Amino acid sequence: MKTWQGSLRRFAVALGAAGCIGPAVAAEVDWVYSQAELQMALGGAALQVESFTDGLPDGVALSTFGPSHVVAVSGSEGIPSFAGLYEAAGVQAVGGAAGGSRQFLDTVSSSGQQQTVWFFHQARHGVGAYWDLAPWGLGEGLALYAVFDHGESLIGEISAARLGGSRGYLGFTSDQTFSAVILRGAGLGVGANAETYAVDNIAFGNQAPVPEPETILLWAAGLTGLALARRRNRPASNA
Repeated sequence: MKTWQGSLRRFAVALGAAGCIGPAVAAEVDWVYSQAELQMALGGAALQVESFTDGLPDGVALSTFGPSHVVAVSGSEGIPSFAGLYEAAGVQAVGGAAGGSRQFLDTVSSSGQQQTVWFFHQARHGVGAYWDLAPWGLGEGLALYAVFDHGESLIGEISAARLGGSRGYLGFTSDQTFSAVILRGAGLGVGANAETYAVDNIAFGNQAPVPEPETILLWAAGLTGLALARRRNRPASNA
């Protein structure tokens, strides 16, 4: 655990040294609005999902940086504590019935210099989740960033307008892999309000491999040869 936490801290220091916002990355990014659409955009590749049903980070670890986060795993009664796994000292069970749906509750604010980072165990091409901006009322929305090889880039805002309401599914795919996702408040200035939100079923994956042209040509040649062989072996019809 100490090794894993140390890696997160070193990553955070690297972000700070880069001045938080790195150079623009010419990545081609597309929004997706359902988990099925995310999987389809990745060429049907299998997705990994963090549903918060146990005390283990399933391929992604969530870490909060900055003061005054409200962090919890709702409906987490009877499962191992998430404290430490998500680097949030205030993680606790709030609301929800035992065995019910569980989700990650957090708050971020641009004015409070709060941010939450999702660290992936390996670089990814796409990620999506079910978002709820309703806890404690709608705030300023969320600014979504991705960390690419050449720095950090703003993907866009998670807002009620984009979700089609205070709750909904939203994600994105990219032609370049990213190692982390950063959430900050979307508001600007000292008077910007915090956004308390919940997130669940974080799904992520990579683009399905595309066959090489040589492989496609060999496959086509094999089919042609099979068709010719069948034609040669077909009995001649009697006139």
